[in-house]
Amino acid sequence: MNNEIKKIQKQTTRLDFQLNRTKNDRDIAINLLNVSIDDLEKKQKELAFANFQLSKQKQLLESQSQDLKISLEKLEDSYKELEQFSYIASHDLKSPLRSIAGFAQLLQKKYKNQISDEADEYIDFIVKATIHMGNVIRDLLEYSKTGKSNLPFELTDINDVIANVLGNLQSEIKYHNAIIEIEKMPTLNIYQTGITQLFQNLISNAIKFKQSDITPLIKISASTKNNVWQFSIADNGIGLDEDFQKKVFLPFQRIDGNKAKGTGIGLAICKKVALLHRGDIWFKSKPGEGTTFYFTIKDE
Repeated sequence: MNNEIKKIQKQTTRLDFQLNRTKNDRDIAINLLNVSIDDLEKKQKELAFANFQLSKQKQLLESQSQDLKISLEKLEDSYKELEQFSYIASHDLKSPLRSIAGFAQLLQKKYKNQISDEADEYIDFIVKATIHMGNVIRDLLEYSKTGKSNLPFELTDINDVIANVLGNLQSEIKYHNAIIEIEKMPTLNIYQTGITQLFQNLISNAIKFKQSDITPLIKISASTKNNVWQFSIADNGIGLDEDFQKKVFLPFQRIDGNKAKGTGIGLAICKKVALLHRGDIWFKSKPGEGTTFYFTIKDE
C-alpha cells in the first residue's frame, strides 16, 4: 500500500513538473509571439511610411519630369525658331551684299590708280570684306540647314563617301603632296550629305594646318563597340591646344586669329552632323605633334 502511494506521489510530482515546464514554455512562446507581433506592427508602420515617402518622391519625379519635358519642348521650339531666323536672315542678306560687292568691284576696276593710294586701299578693303561676308553668309546658311528634321538617311558605304571627299579635295591634296591612308570602312545608315561634309572638313583642316617642313600624312580608321562606330582622322600637322576642346566646335570661333582662310564654322557643322547621328566629336592633340579627331555614329 505504501509503495503504491509513493508511486502515485512520484507520478504526481513528475506531472506537476511537466505541467510547470509546459506553462513556462507557453509563457515563453507567448512572449516571443508578442514580441514578433510588436516587431511586425513596427515593420508595417515603417513600410507604410516608406511607401508614403516613395509615393511623394514618385509624384515629385513625375512633376519634375513633366517640367523637364515642357522645358525641352520650349528649348526645341526656340532652337527651331533660331535656325529659321538664321536661314531667313542669311538668305535675305545675300542680295544686298551682292550689290555692295558688285559696285565695290566696279569702283576698284574703274578708279584704281586714279584717285589716290589711300582710296585704292579703302576700295580694296571693301571688296575683301564683302567677299568674306559672302562666305560667312554661305556657311551660315549651310550650318542652319544641317540637322533639320526629315533628312534622308540611307544605307551608305563610307568608303564611297571618302572617295567622293578625296575627289572634291583633289587639288589641295596634289598641291601639298598629302599622303592619305584609309582603313576599310563600314556600310552604315547615314545622312550622306552631312557625313560627306564632316569628312571633308576634317581632312581639309588636316591639310590646311600642316607643318611647313613636313609632308602631310593623314590616317583614317574606324572601329566598332556596342553598336557604336568610332572614326578617327589623325594628322601630323601643327597640333591644337586641348584647352580649346569646346571652343573649336562653336560657330565662327577662330583659334588662329586670321592666319588661315575660312569662316570658323566647319567644325561647328561637324558637331551638328555627329549629334544628328546620335554620336559626338572630340579631338586629342599636342601643339607641334599633330591632331587626331574622333567622331562616333550610332549603328542603327
